[in-house]
Amino acid sequence: MRIATVSVFNRFFVGTAFVLLGSIAPLFGQKGQNAVLQSGSKISSIAFIDASRYETTQRDICITIQQVLTDNPSSNGVTVDARGSWSPGNMTCVSGENPWPTSGPTSNVVLLPAGTITISSTWTLPQNTRLIGEGPNTTVIQASSFSGSDMIDMGSPSGCGGNDCQGMVIEHLALNAGGINNLNGIVNLLGEELTYVDDVALTNFAGTGTGLTLGIYNGTGGGSAGNSGPYSNIYFYSAGGTCVRINGTGGTRGIHGLTCITTVSTAGPLIYLDGANNSLEDVTLAYSPSTSGPPATSLDGILVGSQTLYSGAQSNVLMNITGSDLTNVVHISNAQSGNSICPPGTGSSSTYNVCDLTILGVSGGGSLTIKDDVSGTNISDATVGMYVLGEQVVQGASNTPIGYSRNTSSPSVPTWLVGSVAPPAGTGTCATGALYSCTGTTNECTNSLSVMATIWGCAGASWVKIK
Repeated sequence: MRIATVSVFNRFFVGTAFVLLGSIAPLFGQKGQNAVLQSGSKISSIAFIDASRYETTQRDICITIQQVLTDNPSSNGVTVDARGSWSPGNMTCVSGENPWPTSGPTSNVVLLPAGTITISSTWTLPQNTRLIGEGPNTTVIQASSFSGSDMIDMGSPSGCGGNDCQGMVIEHLALNAGGINNLNGIVNLLGEELTYVDDVALTNFAGTGTGLTLGIYNGTGGGSAGNSGPYSNIYFYSAGGTCVRINGTGGTRGIHGLTCITTVSTAGPLIYLDGANNSLEDVTLAYSPSTSGPPATSLDGILVGSQTLYSGAQSNVLMNITGSDLTNVVHISNAQSGNSICPPGTGSSSTYNVCDLTILGVSGGGSLTIKDDVSGTNISDATVGMYVLGEQVVQGASNTPIGYSRNTSSPSVPTWLVGSVAPPAGTGTCATGALYSCTGTTNECTNSLSVMATIWGCAGASWVKIK
């Protein structure tokens, strides 16, 4: 009896399932919408739309995505699933097509398929848009015969109703600039809160083309990339171009997890840092030529504060920076301008662009680990635990610069050291200008020349008694 009961139940369940599937099946494929049950009735749902089945005759992927969003202009939370099968021809977008219409849903998610999507003009993300691929090794956006300067713009003044675009996300895909001269990858000049980039590969840039640009919008309404980020797990590999430019924008949530590799030795840096209150953490920078050869002779990893157009590079933090075969891993520019807000103040022609820079953990296999043109300091140590460049020290009513504040863990640079025994005697034992505090006993603080002191100073590369 128990077996019969189960058999009857199975027949009932299977039969019911076939009835339900048969009744809602016509809705699947009808403009790509899924079917749901609401109050006992089946209805179609626009929350998740299969773009590959949106029409019986499939058009290119850009036009199809645009049509889905155009048909649902007042719906929040539309997810356009374009991960279905597309013919190779329909993975090439016609010239001038942007997948997002000028009037569309106020929030949307676009899921891109595996394969290469060829574009010839800029994609402009409206605010509250998430663009998600299937992985940087799987979903590739390829530039070809391009018109425009950027592959993807995050936001536009007209699409945000002002200068503060929000909620734009790019994840799990690759951008290939196709070697097109001066073409940029991802450019954010307007996206602020809830705007970020994660797990993206940037390849094949040339000329002044830049993989990732964070800057300020100079058009009507202003705007910047402030408060955006973090920008994480970004990989740049190219025979030219620049990895990252931070142009004037400040207060981002930082770049965390960045690899920049160039196969050519050029005069430009891999990263331009010309904004305030930014952080770069876990960054790998390398010159890797196609054939073995010497390190680059004129290539910086990170160049800080070289652009006088902006208001300087203040209060930035660099953490865990690794360089390979570069000329300078971190290069601090001594550029000066009246735009800088570093002391002695705006308007002074002698104001450096860089101040209050903190570097924690930098190593390199090139000529210099840190090149500081502000203080005239070159550090070739394989690893530097800490290097802090503070602000100019000024005096008088005219704010005349007389020096700068600085501290480092490098023994090759003047600093203040502490120990329980006297420093070694003889020349070449210290960096001129360094200080040493001896905290031991009288005998311990007496050196081999029978000189006792609790505070020593380095003059002429030798320790001498101060007190």
